[in-house]
Amino acid sequence: MVIIDCSIAVNWTLNDEHSDYAAIVLAYFTDNKPELFVPPLFTLEVLNALQMAFKRKRISKEELAKTRRYWLKHPVHVCGLNYDRIIELVDKHQLTPYDAAYLDVAISKQTPLATLDKSLMFAAKKEKVAFAG
Repeated sequence: MVIIDCSIAVNWTLNDEHSDYAAIVLAYFTDNKPELFVPPLFTLEVLNALQMAFKRKRISKEELAKTRRYWLKHPVHVCGLNYDRIIELVDKHQLTPYDAAYLDVAISKQTPLATLDKSLMFAAKKEKVAFAG
C-alpha cells in the first residue's frame, strides 16, 4: 500500500517535470504494483493540475485527454477521512486541509506516503509517517 498525493501523480504525468524522488517512487510502483490509497480530493486535484498545465500550454489537448483518461481509470482506493485529526494536523503543522487529508490517510492506514510537497514532508516526518520508495 502507498499513499500518493497530487504532486507525485502530476510529476509522473507531465513531461516537463522531473524529480529524482518521484522517479524512485514510480520505479517502486512499477516493480511492486502496490495498492494506491488516496483521500477523496485526489482525482479532482489531479484533474485541476492537468487543466492548468493545458491552459499554460505545457501539454496539448491530446495529452490532456490521454492523462485525464489514465487518472480517471487508474485503480485507487478512496479513503474516508478523520476530520478531527485533519483539523489537528492543520493547526499543529500549519498545513492546508488538502495536505492534511493525505497525511490523515497515511496515518490511518499506517502506510508510506509519497509527496513532493515540502510542508507535507516535514509534517509527515514529525508524525513519524514513512515515505514510499
